[in-house]
Amino acid sequence: MMKRRACLIAVLQVMFLFGFSKWAISAPDAALVRAAKAEGEVSWYSSDSPAFNKMLADDFEKRYGVKVSVFRAASGDLQQRYASERDSGRVAADVINSSTSEFFDHGLAKGWFVPLPKAEVSAYDTWPKAQKTDAAVTFSIAPFVLVYNTNLVAAKDVPNTWTDLVKPENRSRLMMADPKAAPTFLAFYRLWQQTLGADFVRGIGDAKPLLVQSLVPANEALAAGERAFLFPGLEDFANPLIAKRAPLAIKVLGPTTGSVQHMGLSTKAKNPNAAKLFMEFILSDEAQALITRDGRGPRYSPKVSAKLPPGYAAPDTQGALANRDEVLNLLKMK
Repeated sequence: MMKRRACLIAVLQVMFLFGFSKWAISAPDAALVRAAKAEGEVSWYSSDSPAFNKMLADDFEKRYGVKVSVFRAASGDLQQRYASERDSGRVAADVINSSTSEFFDHGLAKGWFVPLPKAEVSAYDTWPKAQKTDAAVTFSIAPFVLVYNTNLVAAKDVPNTWTDLVKPENRSRLMMADPKAAPTFLAFYRLWQQTLGADFVRGIGDAKPLLVQSLVPANEALAAGERAFLFPGLEDFANPLIAKRAPLAIKVLGPTTGSVQHMGLSTKAKNPNAAKLFMEFILSDEAQALITRDGRGPRYSPKVSAKLPPGYAAPDTQGALANRDEVLNLLKMK
């Protein structure tokens, strides 16, 4: 009787810790872990925020004892660097993530990426079909927001709609992500054109906002008071500065799209097993809980149905690229 009671208590303890959470505990193949540890490190190219990259790299290293070497750049610069390296016969990145799915499709056709259905990554095999291709898997959804400087914008003057940005008092205070820097930025302005109208987008262009290529220095410049508003912004890029008491705040507005991160594995990688283990980790329930702050946001997991902000639409980068000249003309950038 005592043994039975002890077993029941143990089961209930496990259920309390894990069973009532939407995040289950998962474990990668032991042979893969041994092979990754033998390689000792993994080279990761990422277009995501430094804080986000560090969080995941630190957790992976702690779990598996495999060092993560991170190179971070904005999506456009990162893709250009990777393509240049591959064209020259160099493979510096074992694994890469960026916000443009077309880049991975192009790379797969050129032989740069491992066809994931043949990669033997178990988490990929069970990932939602709509969130993966043969070239890459989507692992994070971060909606775009408005970021503003609280020293320059009074609470009563915070925009309630995107169209408030072109009010006379705001026109000279705008900072915008360059649509030429990344297809996801272009997709954001294309969504504006489709939903808020060409006149509004033209008004943004007429205001001559300060253009920025990357959101990391953009948030620092915003905090320093170079402008009052930054769009499209991402909470993960602003939050580290807010945590240090920078005068920044977030406003969620619709319509919006976002930065959807895709990950692929390099062919001819120096550390192929560590790369596979890293992808297993990124797609694991534990990492997805880290990414989404256990469902509290501001990121969303493609694996779990979550309520995205009202007005959110998946970034149509293909459609945006097809209408690139039209959008740039409206923004006075052609």
